[in-house]
Amino acid sequence: MIFPRQRMMILFGIVLLLFGRVGPSAQGQERSLSPEWEARMAKLDPSRPVGYFELAEELSDAARTQEELRMAGHLFALAGLLDRTTLGRSAALALADLAEDELMRRQLKLAAFLLSGAGGGERRADAMLRHSREGRLGFCLMLGAYRMGEGARARSYLSRADARAVLETMSSLMEGGRERIEREIELYLDGRRPRLSERRLEEQLSIEMLALSPTEMPWSAALLVEDARPLMVVDLRRMDRLFGDVDVSKPYRRFGRWVDAPTNEGLDDDSR
Repeated sequence: MIFPRQRMMILFGIVLLLFGRVGPSAQGQERSLSPEWEARMAKLDPSRPVGYFELAEELSDAARTQEELRMAGHLFALAGLLDRTTLGRSAALALADLAEDELMRRQLKLAAFLLSGAGGGERRADAMLRHSREGRLGFCLMLGAYRMGEGARARSYLSRADARAVLETMSSLMEGGRERIEREIELYLDGRRPRLSERRLEEQLSIEMLALSPTEMPWSAALLVEDARPLMVVDLRRMDRLFGDVDVSKPYRRFGRWVDAPTNEGLDDDSR
């Protein structure tokens, strides 16, 4: 005789068994969008990356589900990776708008700032390498002293020709340029600390990262700055990671999957 409690345990075990079998097979399944969207994605050609971006804009505007938003992000990422020079910055900003995580949103905006323009990130890195390490360090120490309200020390660092040369290189990236920094250093000789907006603080931190490590980003993202917020590290050489580990080698959409050639090849690969 089966008692009620035993009956419940048996039923519970059957449910677990059934879901245990269904669960793994459901994982990793590709989800297709509506036939209309799939047909349009199938027409995309990696030789024309802007097509991915334009379709991503349409899809994100019309999206009614998380899957459609996720696919819009995938398209934005592919566009930026296929044409980093022209579309990298725009793709980073578009992905920042879609990001739900605040830290990821800030990292994407920082990447957009560093890219800012056709190949801007690489050109600035090359420009930085033409300056001495001592000059780049002096420039960063100047900015740090300025933020701490130590105007006299900031002015001392800036009196060095090598540090001033770095400031000249970075001037166009800074809100108000070289003139504003020099003017405010004189204003804060009395020990008062400048009140920086979040945008200006992030701007200065990203500029310091570029100055200190133009070709590498070795610092930990957990490193803290004055206001206990994480110092973000963005490695422009690994934009694929920043853009969500999108595989740019698979730019073709076929039968609900991303593949590496405009044929049926690779359809047995579960990864997008």
